[in-house]
Amino acid sequence: MISETILDSNKLRFMDLKILLVLLFLFISCHNSNPNQKHQSQLVVFCVLSPNLLTQTVIVDKTYGIGDTITDTTGLSGATVLIWDNTLFDTVRFIESDTPGFYHDNIDTKWVKPLATYHLLVVYDKDTVRATTTVPDTFHFLRPVDGETLYTNSLPIFLWTKSTGSKSYFFCPFKASRLDTGFILPLITSDTFLDMNLYKEAYFDSTGFYQIKNFALDENRYRYEVGPPKIDTLGDGIGHFGSQTFTMVRVYIINRHHPIN
Repeated sequence: MISETILDSNKLRFMDLKILLVLLFLFISCHNSNPNQKHQSQLVVFCVLSPNLLTQTVIVDKTYGIGDTITDTTGLSGATVLIWDNTLFDTVRFIESDTPGFYHDNIDTKWVKPLATYHLLVVYDKDTVRATTTVPDTFHFLRPVDGETLYTNSLPIFLWTKSTGSKSYFFCPFKASRLDTGFILPLITSDTFLDMNLYKEAYFDSTGFYQIKNFALDENRYRYEVGPPKIDTLGDGIGHFGSQTFTMVRVYIINRHHPIN
C-alpha cells in the first residue's frame, strides 16, 4: 500500500516534470536566435531511494520538443541503470519493467541502508547521468503512540526521534477514509516536534482514524520539494536523485466540535 502510493506519486510528479520541461523548451525556443535549430533531447531521470521500501525504482525519459506527444506511458527503453554504495561491492543493475522507462532493482530484500551514500549512473546512447545521495537515518514517533486516542481540545505535542542526515521533515496527517483521494499539503519543519494545536482545524476536521506519516528528506529531496532549483541538474541530464525515510502511526482523533462520522 505504502510503496504503491509513493510510486504513483512519483509517476505523477514525473509527468509534471515532463510538462515543465516542455514549457522550458518553449520559452527557450521563443528567445532562440535560430528558429530552425532542432531540439536536442536530454536525459531525464527520477529516483527516490528509501530503506522502508522493498522495491526501488528509477524512471528514465528525455526532454521533449514542441511537436512531441507526451503520455504517461512514454519512456526510454534500453538504458543502463546502476546504483552502488561507497564500498563498491554492492552494485545493483536495474532491470526495465513492462512499463517503458521504469527500471526496478529486481531484488527480494531491502538493500537501501540508512546513512549509506549511493551513486547513480544512467547511460543511454551517448548521454550519461551521474548523481549522489546519502540516505537519512530511520526514526520513530515518541508521541503519539500507535493506536492512541487524542482529543482536539487537548492535543499533545507530536514528538519523534532525530533522523541523522535529514535536511527537513515532511509531516503528513491523513484521514484514514481519504488516503486515496488526493494530495495532502505537508507541514515542513527542521525540528523533531510539532504543535498540531496550531493546525487542528485544517487537518483534524472530524472524528475518526488518522494516519500520520512523517518523511525525513535528504538535501536533494528538500531542494526538489521546496528549495531552488525545482529541477536538479544531473551531469548531462535533468531530473532528480534523492532519498528519504519515513515513519508513521495510526491514531483515533475525537473532534470536540464535530459529530462522530
